[in-house]
Amino acid sequence: MEEKNKKQKILIIGINGQDGSFLAEALSLQGYQIYGIGRSGKISKYLRTLNVTYYQCNLTELDVVEKIFLRVMPDMIIHTAAVNGAAGTIYES
Repeated sequence: MEEKNKKQKILIIGINGQDGSFLAEALSLQGYQIYGIGRSGKISKYLRTLNVTYYQCNLTELDVVEKIFLRVMPDMIIHTAAVNGAAGTIYES
């Protein structure tokens, strides 16, 4: 039997970027439990204040991505990751 007041879990891929961090803030304020994936080794201090659970991951490592998905078991996945800014085309093969 599911808990009625269970917080929905949302996994945001690209949480460190502008769109991902703004989305994390808005959804956190609405009561969602937020999880994030990013390629950086850490998240911003502000996202930490929102109690975001963060996973550092390169999306090309599919086994790691799968483990995160299975650990979190999100109700929703939102993909905001992109290669831009100073990273340029460094990640394109």
